[in-house]
Amino acid sequence: MTKAEQEIVIGKCADEDHWTIYSTDPYWTRFFRALGQKVGGRELPHQGGSKFFLPASELRFAAKRRLRLSDAEKARRRERLQAARVPLSVAE
Repeated sequence: MTKAEQEIVIGKCADEDHWTIYSTDPYWTRFFRALGQKVGGRELPHQGGSKFFLPASELRFAAKRRLRLSDAEKARRRERLQAARVPLSVAE
């Protein structure tokens, strides 16, 4: 499979309790396989790739972005995230 044909699709419906991730990229397939073993997910072969079902309660995805926040707002957000105690996975 050429690099142009490799893909990763990450999705979750509002009423689902898991993230669904489809990957044909060998690097990201290994990454999500290890993550699935760590958080108790499932893996199924699907259309030439792998489909992963990872519990939403164990993951939080965020896009990298730069926010211009005041120190007080940064502190409030830091406290809120630390209270949640859920690992943060960053998608580029």
